[in-house]
Amino acid sequence: MKKTLLLSLCILGGFSASAQLGTGMNQWKISSVGHQRGMLMDEYKSMSIDWMRGHTKNEEVIFMEEGEYEIMNEACVMGQQLGFNLGLSSTNLKNEEVSTSQEIRFSVNAVVGREAMVQYNEDVDNQGEVDTKSTVFCLVDNEVNISGAYLLKKRLWRLDLGAGIGGSVGTNFNPQMLKIRSYSGGNQEETGTQSTTETYAAKNSVFGRIYIPLTIGIWMGDKMEFFVEHRIGTGAEKVIDGGTNQMGPSMAMLFGLRWHLDSFVAAK
Repeated sequence: MKKTLLLSLCILGGFSASAQLGTGMNQWKISSVGHQRGMLMDEYKSMSIDWMRGHTKNEEVIFMEEGEYEIMNEACVMGQQLGFNLGLSSTNLKNEEVSTSQEIRFSVNAVVGREAMVQYNEDVDNQGEVDTKSTVFCLVDNEVNISGAYLLKKRLWRLDLGAGIGGSVGTNFNPQMLKIRSYSGGNQEETGTQSTTETYAAKNSVFGRIYIPLTIGIWMGDKMEFFVEHRIGTGAEKVIDGGTNQMGPSMAMLFGLRWHLDSFVAAK
């Protein structure tokens, strides 16, 4: 799992070094700037009450007494992602070669509203009515990350199709652990639902992801491009003063606009 974090850093470092140094055959220049938004989803196979306990600073509050429970684990942690991107292209690109091109794309992103949840439900007999007691442990946090990807692109008409390899590193901020207890009566009209929420401090984490980006860009005029990007890969999370968790699959769906410094050139 630690190898995933190191590999993500190596990929980002390699792209950055290539963009700064280049070679005599392949120099790079800034070619576009833009913004994007979308969704980021990480799946944790190890989602459980132990996973929750490993993320909180108050481990003693994450427990359940013995009993017959229906356990529901929300293993897919999703959040809304928005950020800015910077594209670099080769300075040696000739017009007759524009049908195929290379790009290094960096982005800085914020992911808000990530939630992981484990829920315990227990049925209780109440004078012939079945009431339900629920306890929910919910980790809520936000993330900031940087990503870099190397893309090979093919131009068809006014479409740019791309694929490559990328990596990202990030950390969360303002993490909180919620413990929500609720009681629902079998006769909702008479008893309704009662609930209480307790909030505790949670631990910070560092994330590393490696992914395959698939992109479609649609040129809207000479300098503006609308693009859609799908990322699929794997990743790892290192909890500060805690353990390491595997994430997989890790996926993102993004869309946005990019403004190009050079005007559109039709494929030859």
